[in-house]
Amino acid sequence: MKPQTTAQILRCFSLGGYTASVVEGELKVRGPQPLAGPLPASIKANREEIIGFLSGCCGGVWPPARGSEFAELEHKKFVKRFVHDRLRALRRIRLELLRQILRDAGGTPSLALPAAKSLGCTVERLPEYENREFVFAPREWREGAVVKAERGAA
Repeated sequence: MKPQTTAQILRCFSLGGYTASVVEGELKVRGPQPLAGPLPASIKANREEIIGFLSGCCGGVWPPARGSEFAELEHKKFVKRFVHDRLRALRRIRLELLRQILRDAGGTPSLALPAAKSLGCTVERLPEYENREFVFAPREWREGAVVKAERGAA
């Protein structure tokens, strides 16, 4: 079994309703109940790493402070997954609509296009839709969907 990463350990804190912070260089954990007994070995072994991670990437707290390096990275991952899932299902979508539904889901609309491009999507203006911009899933996604549909019809 592989050891847990610092982020995985801290996510486990969140699942239990606990928060963590660095106060005067010490790790402080708060939650619905006091932690019974000693901390698990995986946490003890990584205490300094957790303190460094929280201080350096998370604004000194877990869940990560808004605007911290880790929170921004997680948000970009969320946006990329969101765009991926929509284009996987729809194969194409009007860019402005993608931005609107991303905003409604809690994402940053301006990140939709960079996320789509990082996935290999293309953007085209369609004259039949008043030259509005549409985002198209990569060809292999679209072709894969056609092949699956043909298999299902057979």
